[in-house]
Amino acid sequence: MIGYVLALALLSAAPSTSWTDMSKSHAGSTSSALPSFLGVQVGESSGAVDTRFGYPDNVKTVGDGEFRRYVLAEKGASAMVKIHDDRVVLVSANLTPGGVSAIKDPYGVTLSSPAATVQKIRGAPIATMNDGSLMYDAAPAGHWFYRIENGMVTEIALTISYEALGLMKADDTVGDGSTQDRAIVITAANESDGIQAEHDYIAAHPCASGGQWQWTKQALLTSPNSHSFDQIDVKCSTSGETRSYYFDITSFLGHL
Repeated sequence: MIGYVLALALLSAAPSTSWTDMSKSHAGSTSSALPSFLGVQVGESSGAVDTRFGYPDNVKTVGDGEFRRYVLAEKGASAMVKIHDDRVVLVSANLTPGGVSAIKDPYGVTLSSPAATVQKIRGAPIATMNDGSLMYDAAPAGHWFYRIENGMVTEIALTISYEALGLMKADDTVGDGSTQDRAIVITAANESDGIQAEHDYIAAHPCASGGQWQWTKQALLTSPNSHSFDQIDVKCSTSGETRSYYFDITSFLGHL
């Protein structure tokens, strides 16, 4: 079910969206040790983004925050920022169609450079996404993604997980996960973190006999209200008991 995409694809795939012109100011604060890109640190407040770029060109609201698009002085590219709980969780530079850009990441990979440049500079990626994007660790936390199209780098993105910011959660206050209507709501920045939250939740709730639940099957479900769910079938390691857990994964499905 996992389909990893970068920021522009997220904008077209995210549920419950609406575009709004933005013209308000924010008060900003900065985080200290997290990585940065385009002069913006992941984890810092939304006000810092407006300070760096000015007012966003457009804002698209999603279930767990908003995406902001900024026009850059660098004519060959635009910036995309995702905000969750007033914190920056993604910042990316996106090459405009037919554009050429001098924007580069801290390692020296330049937007619009040949695809081979990424691995020449950064070495082998820790993962290659389904869309061909290359994933690397960011220090001390987060990940870098490089989108490759037509043999060149068309997007560079820096992300930070909700978990690293203390924002990732599995909310079972409205349900015990026994049915789709009583699904446990997962809030996560991306699919990797969301799936980890599912694993962590199930591991923290052992079966009655004291054994651990072992995953046997996973299915993606949808509902009329546009929410998406994981059905996780599990079997107890000691008693053989079976059950299903249901998680609402709307917040992270289709996200980096």
